[in-house]
This record gives sequence, structure tokens and C-alpha cells, in this order.
Amino acid sequence: LKGLKLTLGVDAPQRRWERVGAMVATGLASITGTVIQAVLTIAVTGAPGFIAGFRGLIDQDFLRGLSRFKMDCLTPCLIFATFGSRLTLERLGRVWPLVVWSCVQLCAGVVVSAFLARANAHAEWARPGSVVLPRLLQLAVCFQNIGAFSLPMLQTLCQTDGIFGGRDAQSCFEDGALMVFGYHVPWDLAMWTQGYSCLQALAALQKPSEGALASVQAAALLPDPRGLPAQRRPTQFPRHPLQRLTLQVQACGRALAHFTNPIFAAMILGMLVGLVPPLRQLFFGAGAPLQPVGAGLKRVGGIVPVLALQMLSGTLGCASRQLLRLEPSRSP
Repeated sequence: LKGLKLTLGVDAPQRRWERVGAMVATGLASITGTVIQAVLTIAVTGAPGFIAGFRGLIDQDFLRGLSRFKMDCLTPCLIFATFGSRLTLERLGRVWPLVVWSCVQLCAGVVVSAFLARANAHAEWARPGSVVLPRLLQLAVCFQNIGAFSLPMLQTLCQTDGIFGGRDAQSCFEDGALMVFGYHVPWDLAMWTQGYSCLQALAALQKPSEGALASVQAAALLPDPRGLPAQRRPTQFPRHPLQRLTLQVQACGRALAHFTNPIFAAMILGMLVGLVPPLRQLFFGAGAPLQPVGAGLKRVGGIVPVLALQMLSGTLGCASRQLLRLEPSRSP
């Protein structure tokens, strides 16, 4: 008996770890297969857009107009419906860490982009006479494209069996979209104010018809007016600190004007409706007086994931077609 107890005492932990290892291997195999299935679903869903772009059925101008329609009409509907129907004080406690993390990533982007600009200060593209490309690099590092692929992938994962424990696909997607848009809040706040204003200023520098006023406005937004091209450098740029402060205030006013863009307005209104129960019960829920409005906004916003994926794959198809025309020998 003593020998049997000793044997069991030695073998039991080993068998336990063997069972744990088998469970982990089975779980990893299941998760890997499910993820592969989700990725293949994404690829098949985006195939029509790629084929249309590659065959020339759609072009960049069409995709540009479709993108504006999505950004100005469809996405605000999805944002308002998501925040208004799902955001509560309880869920806010799960969303705010993502808001903090988004702020941290923005700050990290600023630091990394400034480091890259300084490290390549002697490169040809980063010389003081070429301010546009370094500034665009900084904006690209700070503001990654976080919205084009997250929603289609989220929708596909929610519709794939075996990932989220049998949860309803619609509620899974709505809760996930709430997390995604919560992460978007600092990003949109920074992008649609300072980021977009800088893009407008850089675009004005490339248009000779804009004149000296555009150069002065760009110099107020860009960190160092001496970095402007010589032909676009304002000849009478104000040197007095008070005059420069006035230009900075005007630039901030133009940046704050971008708060009226549909995405940010929908985000603010959706959070207000979601966090105020009487307003939420006005639009969403059984017996809501304005339930047709809330249901209609949900239905309109529901096509955003598929449409975003078609636009993304269509852009890739158009680029592949152009590459085939320019370099047939190097095309895939």
C-alpha cells in the first residue's frame, strides 16, 4: 500500500500535466482552425471588390465618392446606433481602459514620428526644403488606419461558431463595435482637429493658386515655418509674438470647426443618448416612441462592415491593375 501511494503521488502530477497539455493542444488546434475559417471568410467576402477593381469595373474616383458617402452617412448611423443602444454606465467601465490606451498610442506615435523625422533629418526627403513628406510621415505614424479592417473582422469573428461561446452574433458585434468606437474617441478627436487641419495646410502648399495666405496659415500649423519651401515661404510672416499667437488662435479655431464633422457629432450624440436612460428609451428598446428611427439607423449602419471591406479590396484591385499596366514583367 505504501508503494502504491508513493506511485500515485508521483504519477498524479505527471498525469495532470499530461491532461492539461492535451487540453491546451486541443484548444489551440480548435482556435487555429476557427481563425483560419474566419480569415478565409474575410477573403471570400472581399473578393468581389478586388475583382471589380482589377477588371476596371470600379476606379479610384468611384471609391473616393463611395468613401465619402460611407464616412458622412453610413458610419455616423452605425456609431450613433451603437453608442445609443449599448453604452451604459456599467459598460463604460469596460470601455474607458481602451480610451486611455488609445491616448497612449497617440502619444507614442507623436514621439516615434518625431524621432524618425530627426533621425532622417539629413535625408533628401526630409531636408528643410521638403516639409510635406516628413510631415505626412508624422501624420501617418500618429494616425494609423484603424477603422478599415476592424469592423469586418469583428463581424466575421462574431458570426463564426466556437469563438465567443455561442453568443448571439448581433449582440456580439454590437458589444465589439462599442469597444472599437470607444477606442476611436481620442483618435477621432485628434485626427479631425489638428491632423485634418495639417493635411489641409499641406495640400494648400501644393497649389500655387492658393497664394501667400495659404503659406501663412500653413506656417501657423506647422512646427517650423523655416521648413516651408522657399517659393512658398511667406515674405511677411509676423515676427511679433502677439501676432504669431493670433495666427495660432485662428488655426485652432479652424481646427475646432472640424468638430462638426458627421462622425464626431454622431459619437457625441450617441454617447449622450446611451448614458441618459430616458433618451435611450426614446430611441431603443421595446415600446420606444422613436423605435423606427433607432431601428432604421441600425439597419443603415449594418452594411458598413461589408462595404468597408469591398472598398479596401477594391482599392487593392485598382492598384494591382495599375501595377500590371506600368510594369507587366513585375506584376504578380
